[in-house]
Amino acid sequence: MSTVVAGWPWWLGLALAVTAAAVTSSGSMGAAPSTIGLLGLALALLLVWCSATLLDRWGRGPSRILLAALALVSLAVVAGQAFLEPGLPRGHDISYHLWALWSTWRCVLDGDLLPRWNPYLGLGMPLLSFYSPLSYLAAWPAQLLGASPAQAIAWLMFAGQLLTAITTLAALRWLGASYSGAMLGVVVAMLAPYHLLNQNLRVALAETLAMSLLPLLFAASWQLGRRGRRSARWLLGLTGSALLLTHVLTAFMALLLCAGLFVLGVRAARVDRIGRTQRLVALSLCAVFSLGATAFWWLPVIAEVDHTSVDRLSRPGRAISPFAVTVREPVTRRAWERYGIRHKLSEVAEPGLVMPLYFGCGLLGLVVLAALAPPALRRSALPQLQASPSPRAFAVLALLALALAVWPVARLLDGLPLLGRIMFPWRLYGPASLCSALAIGLAFDRYFSSAPNRSRVLALGVSLLVLGWDSAPFLGAPARLPALSEDGVHQLYRGQAIKLDLPRGSFLRVERLQLPPVDYGFRIAKSYRVFPEYMAPPLRERYGKLSKPPSVATSQSYHASFRVRRGGAALQQLEPKPLVSLRLGRGGYRGLPEARWELSPERLELTLPPQSQAGNIRVAMAWFPGWMSRVDGGPWRRALRSRSLLAASIPAGAEHLEFRYFALRPWYRAVAMGLSVLTFSFLLFLLLREAWRWRIRSAL
Repeated sequence: MSTVVAGWPWWLGLALAVTAAAVTSSGSMGAAPSTIGLLGLALALLLVWCSATLLDRWGRGPSRILLAALALVSLAVVAGQAFLEPGLPRGHDISYHLWALWSTWRCVLDGDLLPRWNPYLGLGMPLLSFYSPLSYLAAWPAQLLGASPAQAIAWLMFAGQLLTAITTLAALRWLGASYSGAMLGVVVAMLAPYHLLNQNLRVALAETLAMSLLPLLFAASWQLGRRGRRSARWLLGLTGSALLLTHVLTAFMALLLCAGLFVLGVRAARVDRIGRTQRLVALSLCAVFSLGATAFWWLPVIAEVDHTSVDRLSRPGRAISPFAVTVREPVTRRAWERYGIRHKLSEVAEPGLVMPLYFGCGLLGLVVLAALAPPALRRSALPQLQASPSPRAFAVLALLALALAVWPVARLLDGLPLLGRIMFPWRLYGPASLCSALAIGLAFDRYFSSAPNRSRVLALGVSLLVLGWDSAPFLGAPARLPALSEDGVHQLYRGQAIKLDLPRGSFLRVERLQLPPVDYGFRIAKSYRVFPEYMAPPLRERYGKLSKPPSVATSQSYHASFRVRRGGAALQQLEPKPLVSLRLGRGGYRGLPEARWELSPERLELTLPPQSQAGNIRVAMAWFPGWMSRVDGGPWRRALRSRSLLAASIPAGAEHLEFRYFALRPWYRAVAMGLSVLTFSFLLFLLLREAWRWRIRSAL
C-alpha cells in the first residue's frame, strides 16, 4: 500500500489519462502495426525500464551503458517500423522528399560534389535554397552505400528517432534528472503522437529531423538564463544554427519557448541587473552566431523571395487560425485509415475525412502533473535534485504552445511577423511535445524523490506502459504505397501504378509523376509538379500546381515530353519540342533542332548551326539569379529571361553559347558566404584560444 500511496498524484493522473484515452478511442489504421511490431514495442519498453533502473541503482558501467544503448536503438526501430516493410507510408509530403533525395544525389553522381544548382526538379532550381538543406544532405551516407530514395527516407526516419533519444537523454541528464526520469522523457519524445504523425502519416522529413534538436535547444536556453554557463552559449548557438538549416518553421516556433525558458531561468536565478545584462548579451551573441553561420543559406532566400512564390503563399498578415485544431482534438484518441492532411477548421464537419491531431492523453496528463510538481525536498534519495530545475517552467510553456494550436487561442497568432508564417498552428504540437518530455522527466523525480525504490521502479514501469499503449495505434500508417520497381517508374493514378518504359540516357521532362525512379541511371526531371512553391511566380501561374491544366501547346512550349490526360489513364505522346529555340525580331520562338547541346553540372553549352542569324536563344530551363551567359568565349553577362526561362542574345554568325550558374552572384550571395566564413573563422579562433589557455593551466 505504501508503494501506491507514495506519489499518489502521479498514479491518479495516469488513471485519469488512461480513462480519457479509452473513452475517446475509435477508428483503426489503414496499415496497422503488426503483432511483431507491438511485441517489439513491449520489449523495447522493458529494456528501457531495466536499463534505467539498473543505472539509477548501480551507476554507470559498461554492461549497463550497453543495455541502455540497446534500449534506445530498439525503441527507434519500433517507432520507425512503418518504414521497415516493403513500400512506404503514403504521407502527404512523400513525393516532395523522394524527388528531392533522388535529384540531389543525382547531381552528386553527375560529378558535382558540392551541387548548387539542381536541374532535376521542375525546370531547375537552386540547390540548398528555399528548402533547408540538412534534411537531404543527411541522406548522403546511406545513398553512398547504394540506398534508393525510398531506402534513404527509412534511414533518415530511423536516424531522426535515434537522435531524438540521444538528445533528450543528454538534455535531461544535463538538467539534473535521474536516469529513470531521463529515460521516461526519452520515451515521451519518441512516442509522442504528433512525432509519429509527422513520421508515419505525413512523412514530414524536415520537421521530423528538426524535433531531435529541440531538447538540447530548450535545455541550453534554460541553463543560459539560470546559470549563464559558457557551455550553454556554445550549445545554443550550434543547435540554433542546425535547426535553421533543418526546418526554419520549427525554428520560428521554438523561438517562443526558448525566450520563455530564458526569461524564467533568469528569474529563478535571482541575479542582479548586471547579471541579467550579461546573460542577455550572451543570448544575443548566440543569435548572432546562429544567423552568421547560416547566412549563406537564409540571406539568398530572403533576397530572392521576389523570384519565388514563397511570399505569396504565406504572408504575415494572413489569418492562420482557420487552420487550427478543434478544442476536443488534442484528447481524442482516434486512429485514421484515410489519406490526406488536415487543412482548414471547416473540414471537421466531415468526420473521418480529416487528419486527427491527437496530442496524447497520457502525455497531456503527465505534463499537467509536471506543472503542479512539488518543490524539491532538502533530504532526498536523489541528491542531484537540489541542482535540477523545477519542471513547472517547461510544463507551463509546453501547455502554452499547445493552447496556441487550438482554434480559440490560435487567433492570437494572426498577423504576427514570424509565427504568422507557420500556416498550420498545429505545427506547435512538435515543440510542445518535446518541451513536455523535459518537463515530465524532471517531474518524475520530484514526485518520487522521497519514495521507496520499489515505488519509483513500479511507477516508471506503469508510466512506460501507459505511454506505449496510448501511442501504439499511431505506429502504423493510414495507407501504403507499393514497393518501387527497380527497372522503371511508377505513376500513381486512381490507386493503380502505371509503368513508363523510358530509354536510358535520355533527358525527358515528365509531368505528374508522383515518385522518382529507383535507378539513378534514369535522367528524368519531374516538371512543374514538385516544389511548385519555389518556381518563379510567372512560371507558377502559367504552369504551376495551382494553375489550370495546361494545354498540349503549352506543355510543348515548356518541353514536356509526356502528359497524363485527366479522365483516363492513357499516356499521351506529345510532339517533341527542341530544348533550344530561336527568336528573330518580333516573331515568336521557333525550334532550332540543328543546335547541339551538352548539359553538365551548373553549365549548359550550345553549339549553334553554321551561319546562325542574330536573335534571342531560349532554353527550356528556369531562369534564376546567378545564371550568366557568354558568346564565343566573350565576357560573362547576366542571362536574359523569356517567360521565366533561360535566354540570351546572340549576334549573327555566333557558333558557341555557354550558360553557367554562379553561386556567388549576385553580390548578396558573396556577402552571405563571407558572413558564414567569418563566423566560423571567429569560432575556430575562440576554440584555439580556449585550448591554449587550458594548456597553460595544465603546464602550471
